[in-house]
Amino acid sequence: WAGSWSLNEMAAGRTAGWLVLRSSASSSSYAHRLRVRATVAPLLALTSRSRLHTGTWRTAAAWLAPPHEQARGGRMHTTPSACAARPATPGPWRRLPGVKDESDLRLALTLPTGQSFRWRDTGGARSGEVVSEYVGVLGPRVLLLQERCGEGVWYRVLGRSQEAAALTEKEEAHDVQSHLAEYFNLQVSLGDLWDEFSAADERFRRLVPYVRGSRMLRQEPYECLFSFICSQNNHISRIHLMVDRLCARYGTQILLRPTDGVGESCTPEAGQRSLSTAAPPGGYFTFPTEKQLSEATEAELRELGFGYRAKFIVETARALREKEGGGPAWLLRLREGTRQEAIAALCELPGVGPKVAACVSLFSLDQHAAIPVDTHVWRLATVYYAPELDGKSLTPRIHKAVEDAFIDRFGEYAGWAHQALFIAELREVRASLPQELRTPQASEKKKAKDKASASPAGKTQTKAESSREAQTKAVRQRVGSSKLQAQNAGVKKEPVKRKLQTGPARTPPGATVGRKAAPRDPARALSENLSRAAPRSVKSGRRTNNSASASLF
Repeated sequence: WAGSWSLNEMAAGRTAGWLVLRSSASSSSYAHRLRVRATVAPLLALTSRSRLHTGTWRTAAAWLAPPHEQARGGRMHTTPSACAARPATPGPWRRLPGVKDESDLRLALTLPTGQSFRWRDTGGARSGEVVSEYVGVLGPRVLLLQERCGEGVWYRVLGRSQEAAALTEKEEAHDVQSHLAEYFNLQVSLGDLWDEFSAADERFRRLVPYVRGSRMLRQEPYECLFSFICSQNNHISRIHLMVDRLCARYGTQILLRPTDGVGESCTPEAGQRSLSTAAPPGGYFTFPTEKQLSEATEAELRELGFGYRAKFIVETARALREKEGGGPAWLLRLREGTRQEAIAALCELPGVGPKVAACVSLFSLDQHAAIPVDTHVWRLATVYYAPELDGKSLTPRIHKAVEDAFIDRFGEYAGWAHQALFIAELREVRASLPQELRTPQASEKKKAKDKASASPAGKTQTKAESSREAQTKAVRQRVGSSKLQAQNAGVKKEPVKRKLQTGPARTPPGATVGRKAAPRDPARALSENLSRAAPRSVKSGRRTNNSASASLF
């Protein structure tokens, strides 16, 4: 009967379902499944999902599919590209409570924006269905997060550590939801904050459509601290790599369920990325505990590529172990104090300066008014909020002045406004902004200053600059008049010879030939001095012709 194509559609579906259900009760080996599949596949080809009982179809498809196809919802794919197209996993998708739509949370404007370094874009977004998809480690679990169009954020657990595996499915769902709600600061109403910021700053009001849904994370302080020690003088991709190496070397591996399909061989095609390609090198690991990180040595970390940061990590881990109650507990207590107290305490740790301390305070210690100042934020401050600081060096005192400028404008949650403004400076977001909302770059500011100084209305000179310009102008006039007199007298000036001449010295017409060299024309000598003193152009390496810039006077 298996090869008979005379069976009608309903009979084929019922026969296939009966065979699968009966066989699954007797054997679960993959070899047996292959034998059953060879028999049932023609029957399934005759029927359709709509004519077959839903439960039977799911059982048949999931039970008969090989492991890499089981990881994709039991679909019986026939091409490798279909295998890579949708890297889903079986098990329940759950909606994250408290997130109605993109106005409450946008994953793409929150996870990859320099707050955390444990999340990776899977490339699993689908037009009109899935806006973005990220996989990462949160606590003892590997989670897959999806932002769906008009449906908020959904999550799925891909794997867990041995300790977390003891929970029941219901207990785990409650634990994950509460962890995600805390992680994304869902107790803070983003809409209310945006209204306050928009009332305080007109430019922010116009930026809201481009940064709506960007949230501040509330991370575990111990992990956040060491992640930002790795961030010093670094770029995002390398910080990701360092944090992954730190976790893989000293953390605990998170084993994914066999049916998860993450890490299975499935070649991506047509630009699609699978979960296996989004996984960090070596797999998924929890962040090291204080005890695990105590095993780290500077030599090992330098071999892993941490450079000078290796010393800071080892010394900070040692300093935290000496705190009362241990490092993690000491860091959590900083949430109870003021922003100034938290930053001052963090700056006492090896390798922690004002910027790292502000990042840790803002992203993990509930200090919502902390302002980390980098080049983007510095440019924002000097253009819009503290123009009097332009041209000054970023010292701790100036860092505090920038922080005060943001707090004066946006209030006690100034750090959230700062993060949204920072996101608007990122290349991908900046490209979508209208020209009038883009913060001028450093080169653009310099051009504007040069243009203003060149215009009569904007040209202001000091007394010394005016005197120097007048002297230079007088020199030019004397040189010009000397040249004109020489031309009228028919005197031909010879160029300066840089090399010694082997033959008799050449003298200009009318000069007396003798043992002494012909006297040099004073106008010509002054012209040569000016040309030697003229500064070289940085780009071309040639001397400039602007005599006003020569340091003669």
